[in-house]
Amino acid sequence: MEAYFNTTNATTGQLKKYKFLALSQNKRISRMFFNDMSEATPSEIWRAYNDPDTPLTSIRRSINTLTKIGHIEKTSEKRIGMYGRHEHIWKIKF
Repeated sequence: MEAYFNTTNATTGQLKKYKFLALSQNKRISRMFFNDMSEATPSEIWRAYNDPDTPLTSIRRSINTLTKIGHIEKTSEKRIGMYGRHEHIWKIKF
């Protein structure tokens, strides 16, 4: 499964860096689910990620990638997120 989607037509050197960063982010978020939180919304993951330079959209991308490869799953439950809207809760998939 691709970790980074080249929607901005990054050059070869940039693309290599972006793919590495996206893969590292996927691993970090996966560890967060397995070690720290058994379930969470994207906003909760973003807050726990503790890097203000990482946009929420990158966290969502990683969560969707981890869902597609079967590490986590989206539940039907929701919580209010950081923008006052309902967000689905994801949990570890056993």
